[in-house]
Amino acid sequence: MFLSRREAHRSLRSATPLTRTIRFIAGLLLGLALTLALAGCADSRVAFSESTEVTTLRVVATFSVLGDLVQRVGGEKIDLRVLVGRGGDPHDFRPLPADQAAVAEADLVFAIGPGYEVWLDRLLASSGTTARTIHVSSGLDPLLTDSGDPDPHVWHDVGQAIHIVGSIRQALAAAHSADAAGFDERAARMIAELTTLDDWIVAQMASIPTDRRRLAVNHDSFGHLARRYGLEMVGAIVPALAGEAVAPSAETLAGLVDRARESGVVAIFAEKGTNSQLAAQLAHEAGVPLIDGLYSDTLGPAGGEAETYPGMIRANIGVLVAGLAP
Repeated sequence: MFLSRREAHRSLRSATPLTRTIRFIAGLLLGLALTLALAGCADSRVAFSESTEVTTLRVVATFSVLGDLVQRVGGEKIDLRVLVGRGGDPHDFRPLPADQAAVAEADLVFAIGPGYEVWLDRLLASSGTTARTIHVSSGLDPLLTDSGDPDPHVWHDVGQAIHIVGSIRQALAAAHSADAAGFDERAARMIAELTTLDDWIVAQMASIPTDRRRLAVNHDSFGHLARRYGLEMVGAIVPALAGEAVAPSAETLAGLVDRARESGVVAIFAEKGTNSQLAAQLAHEAGVPLIDGLYSDTLGPAGGEAETYPGMIRANIGVLVAGLAP
């Protein structure tokens, strides 16, 4: 039979000092017993979790474009964290403590590779992570920039994106073989979609006459696209391995103007959401329009035309064909 709160207080006041001491000690012992019991339960939960098969991989992708491909292959079997989200510039990224924590807890880290995420090695070292790092551009045919460094913007060639999907599938399946069939199935669907997309791009580019297949851009991140789909890269304001904050010298800009005029480019292309002031100046001095609408190192906003990798590629091809075709 339980006492009411008032009755309990009355009983405690009427008890002798010895009785109150005994009750106090008994309460302490009961509390200690409960604490030890809960601790034992907590230890059991940890041991049980560690002794059972992991069903969700903790995965980090360095930026939004790669994150979309990883998520499409991983599906519900991965818990994905993207370090550089939509609208962010991986070239200028500065990791936060939350990013370090995510990398520390990850099972896998997907990156394009050396030369692109220049901050990643420091982040991996400082986090103390034991995660396996996968450089998805490994094994691809390199494209050298004017400085002699490999151009890391490989995803603008859809054929190379197919290779990336294969690398993602292989890494996920190796990390969790129980879900290999699911990874294989999703990767196969993605590869089929990208193969169709690649064929569509080739057909779209066929509408551009040979004498108009020259590309001058704000950021030198479309070299792989140009090589794959038959465009001649005339020049760019921002180097491939630099961020938007890098500005060319007056001499370099003047050289770009001369090359644009001599090559007969019909437009200068810039990326959405970037400072295109210098690109506008280049277009003005070259006597051609500025077309501002490409996506380079990021997906577009959620719900928009470029919210996924295939959508981003279709949007870019639409902009290029509209600007280059007569």
